[in-house]
Amino acid sequence: MSITAHDYERLRDSFLRGKLVAFLEKGELLDPARAEAVAHALVDIAEALSEIYGEIVPRLLEAHDLEAFRDALLDLSEAFRHVDYHIHDAGLTDL
Repeated sequence: MSITAHDYERLRDSFLRGKLVAFLEKGELLDPARAEAVAHALVDIAEALSEIYGEIVPRLLEAHDLEAFRDALLDLSEAFRHVDYHIHDAGLTDL
């Protein structure tokens, strides 16, 4: 399964237009600020995962020398740090 730019844009638009935020707020699951933070985090995570699997992993697989492999590996580490930040910042493990 691959995530295309169109899929990412559709998710982003849906989340940020308020569909997800409204659903999270419905029944007082999350307060408005937290619901918006969760929606933004999910958008940023989707973008990062698209970059990881669409750009960085292919660079790892296609690296022709150690320097190219190391550069891609560093980018992968940074992308996962970015995902980890959003997971914890929005409290996604404590919903």
